[in-house]
Amino acid sequence: MALPRRAEPGVHALLWVIASVLLATPAPARAAPGARAAEGGAPAGGGALKLSARPTRLVLGQDGTAELRIWAPPEVEELTLSASAGRVEGVRRLPNGGFAARYRPPAERFPQVAIIAATARGAAGPLDGWMALPLYGQGDAKVRASPGQSITLRIGDRAFGPRIVGEDGLAVIPVVVPPGVHEAHHGFRPIDLHVPETPLVHAVALRATVQADRQEQVRVVAYVVAPHGAARRGDVPVVEPSRGSVSVSAREAGAYEVLWTLPPGPAGEERLAVRLAGAPASKALVRVGVVPGRAAAVALAFDREAFVADGDAPAEVVVTARMVDAAGNPTPGGAVTLGAEGGTISRPVERAPGVHEARLVVPQKFGSRREVLVTARAEAEGLSGSRALPLLPGPPASARVEERVIVADGVREATLRATVQDRYGNPVTQAPVVTAARGKVLEVAPASEGVYRVRYLPPMVAARSEDSLAFAAGDVRSRKTLVLVPPRGRDGLLLAAGVAAGRGGALGPRVGLALERDLASAPAGLLLSLRLEAEWMGQRRRRELAGDGEEVEITSSAGGLLAGVSARRELGGLTAWVAGSAGLVLESSHPGDAGAAPGGRLSLGLGRPQQRGMPFVEAALLAAGRGALPAFTFSVGVRLGRERSHGDDPDRR
Repeated sequence: MALPRRAEPGVHALLWVIASVLLATPAPARAAPGARAAEGGAPAGGGALKLSARPTRLVLGQDGTAELRIWAPPEVEELTLSASAGRVEGVRRLPNGGFAARYRPPAERFPQVAIIAATARGAAGPLDGWMALPLYGQGDAKVRASPGQSITLRIGDRAFGPRIVGEDGLAVIPVVVPPGVHEAHHGFRPIDLHVPETPLVHAVALRATVQADRQEQVRVVAYVVAPHGAARRGDVPVVEPSRGSVSVSAREAGAYEVLWTLPPGPAGEERLAVRLAGAPASKALVRVGVVPGRAAAVALAFDREAFVADGDAPAEVVVTARMVDAAGNPTPGGAVTLGAEGGTISRPVERAPGVHEARLVVPQKFGSRREVLVTARAEAEGLSGSRALPLLPGPPASARVEERVIVADGVREATLRATVQDRYGNPVTQAPVVTAARGKVLEVAPASEGVYRVRYLPPMVAARSEDSLAFAAGDVRSRKTLVLVPPRGRDGLLLAAGVAAGRGGALGPRVGLALERDLASAPAGLLLSLRLEAEWMGQRRRRELAGDGEEVEITSSAGGLLAGVSARRELGGLTAWVAGSAGLVLESSHPGDAGAAPGGRLSLGLGRPQQRGMPFVEAALLAAGRGALPAFTFSVGVRLGRERSHGDDPDRR
């Protein structure tokens, strides 16, 4: 025997399948053992809101609806009703207090329990109440037996039949099955009715929505019943939140309170699953809406992670400004003003409530700038925000090194500066690979954006020669020729002009000439030279005569021939030196006299070697025991070098 199956997939209908049984004798009239236990226990219920139903049970397919009554405190203006199976409709307030509604059962005919819950808000907070409504299933049981035999079936404490088996060997018996019953009895023979598992849990949230920008707590009440509708004891439901944490406590038989704590997070919907362990069909899902809070900031977003200089024209970047709450959720707001440092931004257009869009134009050539800073301000709300768009150079397009004349003794290192740029001249942070044809590249290290320090050890040369450096950066390949000069065997001629300042406010021009000859040996890292120098300076000052207060102008000149030693050293592309010399200084003054005296000169210089000479600046102190001396001089000039023959260059052999 069987009930019709519903057409919807995944929905089980009640099947009473009885195998063909040959019944030789009538079934005994007494009930099978344990038959009355199936309907034991009153339907569960509880809570501050009291629910009742008329009738107290429904036969599916026979009873259409049940009238519900809900008692509530006088201050309750409205309430919400829900059911685990079927639906509740027509909720209305009664004149003498409380509420009434109509319960309509589901279309399925198999036996089950409907858990009906009511929620409301009272003077002291949220209230709830619940009840279990048994739903009886009904159908036709078909029993195969010998024709003419009388068949009676017992389900629970009720007997169905007798029915006479027809000529076709079947007896059709209408039956009604209460929830929780899974078998019928013909005499002492149990017959499985194949009743599908039905939900035994229902859950409701006492809040429908929470704010996303703050921590919120939601009270959820879970109701659990036994298969026949009585309160289920001892089975604490399993609670699984989509986010946040929960604590569960028992309130009364069959009712559990769940405190669900939600931290600040995204707006949308959060879910709480309540289920009975080991009962797959007993699962309820509670949904809580998470709405954005008040606007707390203006958030900016770009249509790309960074701007890369790889186009042929200034590019447009889409900038989106959103009003957001404290948790970053979009929320409606007023007008927004945008600005950009390092680019040009258009007037924003509101695409949606609280969402504004603009176009940012960024030039392809941005040099050493590393970002464009976009700012947003909402005047009405007093809110602001900013975000930086990183600027990245395109692929390397050029790699070059500064021009240098390098003293090549095979011992002293030279430090070169290499620059890598994209096609717009933006520095590229990709270290080049540098190799030398004759010397050795010891290290390539970053010095600044797009600039790299190349430690180069030249070969030892005996005459002026060259070395070739090869650069590779991405797809770029380039070469640079370095001029190598020997560390000794070079004569230098220094020509300089400047100013001289003496004591008493004396001031005038100064010219100088010096010859240098490098020594063959010197400490590592230094170049020592013998130095012969001549100079002349003229000075003019005013002095007040004693007695009459009259001022007279005093002019003086000094010239000297001195000899000494200088020491030079390479410093990252520059040459620095210190020189000391002594000799005879001739000085004359007017009014006054002339005379010669021993003197000395101490000078400090700094030059930048070039392929044709070395421009330099030099400061010196000339001291002697006469007139306006000592004098301080400052000069600019050029050092001209001449190589002396040392035979064949060993690097060319």
